[in-house]
Amino acid sequence: MEIAAIPAFAVLLLGPSPFQALPGLLAVLVLADAGIAIIGTLVGALAIQTRARDLIVPLISLPLVLPVVIAAGHATSPLFAQAGAEALPARWLGVLGLYDLVFGLLALAVFDFLLED
Repeated sequence: MEIAAIPAFAVLLLGPSPFQALPGLLAVLVLADAGIAIIGTLVGALAIQTRARDLIVPLISLPLVLPVVIAAGHATSPLFAQAGAEALPARWLGVLGLYDLVFGLLALAVFDFLLED
C-alpha cells in the first residue's frame, strides 16, 4: 500500500520537489514497517492457540502498534512542513528503533515457548 500511497501523496500534496524528504521518509517507513511486522507476528503467535483468535489479535495488537504509529507520525511531520523538508528529529527515530529492538528481542526470546506443542 505504501508503494501506491507515498508517490500519490508526494505528487498531490508536497508541492514542487518531494524528493528532499524522500531519504528521511524511507528511514521512518522502514522502522515503522519493522515495528508493525514484529508486533503482528508476536501477537499472531500468541493468539494461535486460542479459540477466539479473531477477537484477540486486534485487541492485543492495536495498543501495541499505537506507539509505532504515533512515533512515525511525529517523525514525518517535519519532513512535510510547508517551509520544506526539515531535518529528521532523532528523538522519534530513536523511539522507533528502540521499540523495534525491544519487541524484536522479546519475540526472539518467547517464540520457541509459544510454538512448541
